[in-house]
Amino acid sequence: MDIVFQVTPYLAGLLEVLILLTITRKSLQEFPFLYSAVLVLLLTNAVDAVLYARSASVTRTDRAYIYYFNEMVRQLSIFLLVVSLIYKAVADRPQHRRIVRWLVIGIAFLGLALVLIPTDTKWVKHMTNVVRTLSVAAIVMNLFLWIQLIRERTSQRIVLLISSGLGLQMTADAMGNSLRLLSPDFVQVGNFVLILAHLMCLYVWWSAFRKKAVVPVSLRQKRRVHSAAARESES
Repeated sequence: MDIVFQVTPYLAGLLEVLILLTITRKSLQEFPFLYSAVLVLLLTNAVDAVLYARSASVTRTDRAYIYYFNEMVRQLSIFLLVVSLIYKAVADRPQHRRIVRWLVIGIAFLGLALVLIPTDTKWVKHMTNVVRTLSVAAIVMNLFLWIQLIRERTSQRIVLLISSGLGLQMTADAMGNSLRLLSPDFVQVGNFVLILAHLMCLYVWWSAFRKKAVVPVSLRQKRRVHSAAARESES
């Protein structure tokens, strides 16, 4: 399991760099919060990887403080990304924008209260519970985004894939942190769930911005001819 935890930060970093390189200037103007979120993920994951590699020279308490500080920064960047996508989806619906505004305010107060009000005597368990609860709140917001996209019958492939990646990430965050809290025996399993979902989310985002292969016109025509011939033979 240790080899997995040693390799995955490099895989995540590679995917994050590929996403940043794949996003065009037009996409950057359309999705600035996604670019910021990926940049935050790249920097904070790099710090976590250095801490893991130099665990012998850093105390366990310091590692926990730095890790959960990074985690809260990541949660904030994802929160802003979801909010930006929701506002984009309800841009022409003022009544829904008011609902979103109150939803954002409520979740912001919830996050602040969770951080300030201890839920466990052990600080690490408390912060794990905070991250889990914020992940559930992000799932609710992402579900609201999905409902708006389905209602609009949108053909925006990139928005749908970004939302799908977020759904994977947030659901796994809630599951992984729940496993961490369940028992010390499940901490490694929870960590593996978090890492796997993070890689899947990054791959989905990278796929969203990859250019589709251009099929030659002649090949398209051949496919049309073959499909027409097949239909005629069947009839």
